[in-house]
Amino acid sequence: MAHHGDLTSVPYKLTTYSTYFTYAQLAGLGLLLALMFVSKRRNRRLLCWWCLIPVFFGYDSALNIGTPVLLNPLFLIPYVLVPQLNMVIVSAFYKLGILLPSVYPVWGGTPPVLRALIATNGSFAAFFVSIALVMMDAFIYGFFVKNAEHAGELMNRLKGGLVNEK
Repeated sequence: MAHHGDLTSVPYKLTTYSTYFTYAQLAGLGLLLALMFVSKRRNRRLLCWWCLIPVFFGYDSALNIGTPVLLNPLFLIPYVLVPQLNMVIVSAFYKLGILLPSVYPVWGGTPPVLRALIATNGSFAAFFVSIALVMMDAFIYGFFVKNAEHAGELMNRLKGGLVNEK
């Protein structure tokens, strides 16, 4: 059987590698952008600057623990659902033939934005979908960052007795 480099004839387009490792892990970069540009808290923005390089290379555990994303119930919803949404969108693009499947192996430290480009052997459609997914993820996380900060301010005022409970 000869291989001619045609990625459209790959037998299994939807795999864990082609959806999760290539596109779902973009959510960490979206969280970083949302915290950097939406958050009003200086300590969160400073932490984001410290975590910029590790998150750019796909290691977002410092951001998740330091923010704290994992212990905040308001961040639990997007933390679970945003990667799933990325996978559903990419699966639809695979089924429609817009994206080529990600079949080539990519090293672990490769920036998540470039993983799809490399894994598809240079498909710029995959690269642009990755950029669009990061922007969508940042927008979704931005909504939750605003709400989390508003809830934090409300809790601080309640502790100080400045809010009237009706």
